[in-house]
Amino acid sequence: MSRGQRLTAALAVAAAILLLGRAAAVFYSDREWYANLGALSVWQSHVSSAAWMFGVALVVGIVFAWINVSAVRRSVVALIVPKRLGNVEFGEEVPSARLRLLTAAVSVGVAVASLAALPSWTTLALWRSDVTFAETDPYFTLDLSHFVTWLPLEIGAYQWAMALFAITAILVVALYALTPSLSWDGRGVHVTPYARRHISVLGAILLLFAAWGFRLDAFRELIHGSGVDGMLTRTDHVWLIPSELALSLVAIGASVVLLVAGWRGQAPCTDSPPPRL
Repeated sequence: MSRGQRLTAALAVAAAILLLGRAAAVFYSDREWYANLGALSVWQSHVSSAAWMFGVALVVGIVFAWINVSAVRRSVVALIVPKRLGNVEFGEEVPSARLRLLTAAVSVGVAVASLAALPSWTTLALWRSDVTFAETDPYFTLDLSHFVTWLPLEIGAYQWAMALFAITAILVVALYALTPSLSWDGRGVHVTPYARRHISVLGAILLLFAAWGFRLDAFRELIHGSGVDGMLTRTDHVWLIPSELALSLVAIGASVVLLVAGWRGQAPCTDSPPPRL
């Protein structure tokens, strides 16, 4: 290990110690503050709900990003970086172990970035409270607790999942654009069958998000109608809500069609070998 690498490692360890120390101080001070108010159970719910929410989101985010970035990595036989020794220029292949480490680092970075879109811990805590009102709404015939406890959590999960998907999809397209798998010239855009299948899968997932969004919009119409002060009107009841549910089904069907067309539309014999960079 060179002197520069040792210095970098020492700085990283020092930064980690400082961050962990600050986190421990905040953790302890928050617990004592809640304890002095006689609300230690609220603090315990806060910690438990936040741990579950961030833990599940981090694991799901890393797995989703890893699958997609690894798919891009498999589209390339080898990554060749230019090297120079004196006046001689040559290419050096990046080891597979280093590429796997880079893939893991990028996946963790994507997952951490998506955590900013997570809802408040109170949404999960409220759903875990298992509150029921024993009263149902006249349209969906769901207990009113669905709109108070579950729906805010589902909306928050939808927004986080959309953020994770958007970051990953943009990254995937950008990585393909850096390889021969996705190129553009005067005649148009050229996409290899491998990249086209991957992008088709992402497009199908996007349509599933659209279906999910239409479903949530139907509930929003019931809660905040187009009438005065958000009252539900006949137009909302007869036209808007059924239209949102119908569009949700259409989006699901379109997702299946896009997935089948994007995947089976390419004959296996036309697949070109993965490029070398």
